[in-house]
Amino acid sequence: MNSLLDFYEAKEDGVFYVGHASIIAKLRGKNYLFDYIKNSQPYGGGWKFFPPLIHNINLDYIDGIFVSHLHQDHLDLNFLSEAQNHCPIYIIDGRPEFNKILKDSGIRFSAIEPNKKNILVDGVYVYGVLHDTNGIDSSCVLATDSFSIYHGNDNYCSLKHLAAIREEFGRIDVACVPYAYINWYPQLLSGVSEEFRKLESNRLVTEYFELALAQARELNASQIIPFGANLVYCDSAYSPSNLECKTPLEFESYVLNTYGENLAKRFRALFSGDMIFKDGEANLCITQLRKYDPNTYREEIEDYLKGFQYSEPEEVGEE
Repeated sequence: MNSLLDFYEAKEDGVFYVGHASIIAKLRGKNYLFDYIKNSQPYGGGWKFFPPLIHNINLDYIDGIFVSHLHQDHLDLNFLSEAQNHCPIYIIDGRPEFNKILKDSGIRFSAIEPNKKNILVDGVYVYGVLHDTNGIDSSCVLATDSFSIYHGNDNYCSLKHLAAIREEFGRIDVACVPYAYINWYPQLLSGVSEEFRKLESNRLVTEYFELALAQARELNASQIIPFGANLVYCDSAYSPSNLECKTPLEFESYVLNTYGENLAKRFRALFSGDMIFKDGEANLCITQLRKYDPNTYREEIEDYLKGFQYSEPEEVGEE
């Protein structure tokens, strides 16, 4: 099974990786699309998806669309305006600003009550959680009685929320877990040494790696996909900012080198077009179109970015 059409028509439950923070979750023959970007350029085109998202999504095969939050690498209002005529759009409720943006843009949506097991359709459940403080992020589980998927996007929520998910659904089959630090700090600080920038960058990268590991442990996930960091700035792939945004493969290496093979085998970097199915014997079967090593992957990012122009952001000065 090696194509999107195969996935649409499959009988088994599973996950198709569209790219970055976008997946298609298949449960009981229904296909649910998450955080898809098609008709917009995030952040003025200054950031690019690598690998690019799969763009031949046929809405005739999609039974519902979930949007996690309002950031431009997760929310495509132009696409939603088109898609709402084909299938329902869902969000996790509890964020008035997000609701207002959608309403003002003419997007019809269903708001799902958070922190509760809700019936989406017959035999399919959804459980959403919000970030504890920022008023922006959300994540959710889609599940049947025999298969469960956690879509974590950028939501570094507290572990108590994930514990509640596990208590409700038991062990999660596939967890898409955020792991990467993406920020201009500390690279654009002035008045500090390069050594300070490197040390602070490494500290933050490791902190976010460990947050991902804590989330995966709390969900007790069988298979973990390092998630939501296939976004690169239009600069060299070896610039400080792009090096700070670690690739999924670099996170895989961290888990292996720090915690060993027994834990590392539960983590798998997937890319656009890869998929996971749960077979009739309850095994998770992974199909990957291509396997990368970390160095080759970053070399390909470099070649890809050479096709785009970029401008340097302004420096952040000290007060």
